[in-house]
Amino acid sequence: MFRRRGCLFGCGSFLFLGLAAILLIWFVAIPRISDLFEDSVSEGLSTVIAEEIDPLYSRAQLQDGEDVRFSFDTINAQMRDTTQDDQVDKVELLSSGDQVIMRATLNNREWEIAFVPQVTQEGRLQMEPASDGDWFEDRVMDILGGGLETAINEWLQRNGVYLTDVTLEPDAIVLTVAGE
Repeated sequence: MFRRRGCLFGCGSFLFLGLAAILLIWFVAIPRISDLFEDSVSEGLSTVIAEEIDPLYSRAQLQDGEDVRFSFDTINAQMRDTTQDDQVDKVELLSSGDQVIMRATLNNREWEIAFVPQVTQEGRLQMEPASDGDWFEDRVMDILGGGLETAINEWLQRNGVYLTDVTLEPDAIVLTVAGE
């Protein structure tokens, strides 16, 4: 009788520890890793904005309304430099029709994810995934799309402008902005 209780107690303990480990991973590890990847993408784009875009336009020009062109070649070069030391092997942006294509290589596995850029009612950029994937691919989409949204929306807010239109060229995303 004692052995059965001990066996059940031991099995129950292992089950409890396994459940605790899964919950820890789900609620702590996955969000932290996601934030690190999103921050890496956002940081790379913010650097491009600061070095390449900000010097081209004065705040007055942006307030009067302007088309601001973000070159994918420039963004990709900066992303290579930014993600060089991170766990993100490579992130690359390009366009195809009305979609922004993001290619990401994480731990030698490559994803290609398509987004349709949209303007929200508040005049901010929203990257809407063009396809549904499995859970992990959806997380990757949220991370990459969130990094691009964050970088551009922070730039819009910093300059006191809002987005009126988004268009894609073969080698760039063009944002039409106006003053608030």
